[in-house]
Amino acid sequence: MFGGYDHNFILAGAGWRRAAVVTRTPSGRMMELWTDQPGVQLYTANKFDKQIKVKNGGKYEKHQDFCLETQTIPNAAGMPWLNSPVFKAGQEYSTKTEYRFSTFNP
Repeated sequence: MFGGYDHNFILAGAGWRRAAVVTRTPSGRMMELWTDQPGVQLYTANKFDKQIKVKNGGKYEKHQDFCLETQTIPNAAGMPWLNSPVFKAGQEYSTKTEYRFSTFNP
């Protein structure tokens, strides 16, 4: 059976930019993901097994939800063409990610 997604995507460009847009056409909901990170991890609730309860007695099922997590590229330390994710003690590190929610007319 299909195991879902747990993959890192390398983003185009650099600096502050829109990395993803997610829309839900029936409801008109939209989420934009903005970041200065080089990658985003897509995870699709692969381990959910109806054990997590939600409102009105419902339960989360496998692949029912997803998350987008901004991050550096896995194994970037071993890829000299990418910026190193290794920081020395005392070295400052700062990053920014925003999730913007809005609606649209489907």
